[in-house]
Amino acid sequence: MAPSALLRRDTARMGPVIDAPHPWREDGARAKAAEVVDAQLAGIASIVRFRRGEFVCREGEPAVAMFSLASGAVSSWLHTPEQGQQVVGFQFANDLVGFARAGRYRTTVKAVTPLTAYRLPVEALERRLLRNPDLVFAIACKLSDDLYAAQDHAVLISRHRAVARLALFLQRLEARAGDERGGLREMFLPMSRTEIASYLNVSPEAVSRSFAELLRQGSIRVRERRYVMIMDHAALDALAVEPRAALEGEVGGGPPPGCDPDDAPCVL
Repeated sequence: MAPSALLRRDTARMGPVIDAPHPWREDGARAKAAEVVDAQLAGIASIVRFRRGEFVCREGEPAVAMFSLASGAVSSWLHTPEQGQQVVGFQFANDLVGFARAGRYRTTVKAVTPLTAYRLPVEALERRLLRNPDLVFAIACKLSDDLYAAQDHAVLISRHRAVARLALFLQRLEARAGDERGGLREMFLPMSRTEIASYLNVSPEAVSRSFAELLRQGSIRVRERRYVMIMDHAALDALAVEPRAALEGEVGGGPPPGCDPDDAPCVL
């Protein structure tokens, strides 16, 4: 089976597409930029490509452009006093990265697969935003979606056990993959075990133990160390609310963004 559609998009399209759930619609509608918005962004965009492991932007550097991902996936890192560099999110095709605060990038963004993106210079983007309310609305929806993702992350790392954190992570990744692929459940995990560990705020060894535990329970199925399918959603739901204390050695941040991208997540 080919990798998840989370990682595959038609890069020959007209230009960048902004895709996010509509905040006030209950029918699952997506607030996707209309063709006119697509054309507006295409007029200022240039295609850029990154090899796996390359940086798209770095925290604290002057923010000169945003990036609309066309294909591939990235991890976003933030420096924290407690953990040093920590993964705070993963982004896929049609996501925007390169958000800034006070003129500087808020996070470090690193390609975890070969990546194709549209580079949007911030000055030109600002001019488009001032003239195009449809584009403003599309980006507002994306910002709202990103805010909910940050809230989900806060809930995820509040769970005591590493296996509960992993269960929530897989559920939310599957939910997004289902939106993109029409309900198919197998997920391709392009990120490394170390990056998943940093995102979950556990040790890489705890990630391996948690995958092994889910496999023993029959809750998931793993193929080729990077393809995962959830087999028992009820079991993962139960794990996500289990109040047991953390296991020794589970909690701990990951290394800085230069970690080995070949470290497959399901090291069993």
